[in-house]
Amino acid sequence: DIAGRSDQALSLFKQIENNYSSLAKLSASEEHKPRVMLNTPYRDSWFIPSKQSYMVQLISDAGAECYTSANEGNSSHPIDTEQAYVWAAEADYWLNVGPCNSLAELTLQNPKFADIKRVTQHRVYNNNARQTPSSGSDFWESGVVRPDLILRDMIAIFHPELLGNKPYLVKDGVALPANELYYYKQLK
Repeated sequence: DIAGRSDQALSLFKQIENNYSSLAKLSASEEHKPRVMLNTPYRDSWFIPSKQSYMVQLISDAGAECYTSANEGNSSHPIDTEQAYVWAAEADYWLNVGPCNSLAELTLQNPKFADIKRVTQHRVYNNNARQTPSSGSDFWESGVVRPDLILRDMIAIFHPELLGNKPYLVKDGVALPANELYYYKQLK
C-alpha cells in the first residue's frame, strides 16, 4: 500500500538531494580537474554530450571536465571520429564505454583503442557494474533516482582522496565501503 507515503517519499528525496549537495561541495574546491572522455562509436558515429547534458553536470560536480560537443541543448551529437580519438588520447579518464565488461572487449570492438594511453593505464570505467541477467544496466534504471550514488562513484574515480575511509550509506542502513564503486567498475 503506497497511499499515504508521500511524506516518506519526500523525506527520501530530500536525503538524496542533501547527499548530492554535500558530495558536490566536497569536490568543488578541487583545483585539478581531470579531463573525461565519454562513450564509444555507435554505428560508425561517436556521440558526445553537449554542455547542458546531465552527464556533463555530474562530471563537473565530481570535480572533472568533460569533452563536449559544440551543440546547444542537453542531447548528444555525433562528432568526427578522428576528433574523438584525439580526445580519448588526451583524456585522463574514459567513461561509459557501452556494453564492454573488460578492456579486451573494448579493444575487440576497435583495435585502435588498444593504443589509447588510458586503456593501457586502466583508466577506463564503465557504468555497468550492476547488471541484470540479460546484461541490462541498473545505472539506467535506478541511477535516475540516485544521482548521489553516481556522483559518489565519479568522485571515487577522479578524486578518491576526498572520500577518505568513510563508508557511504546506500539504503536501509547498508553501507558501501569507501573504496567500492556502486554503478561503475574499472575495466581490466
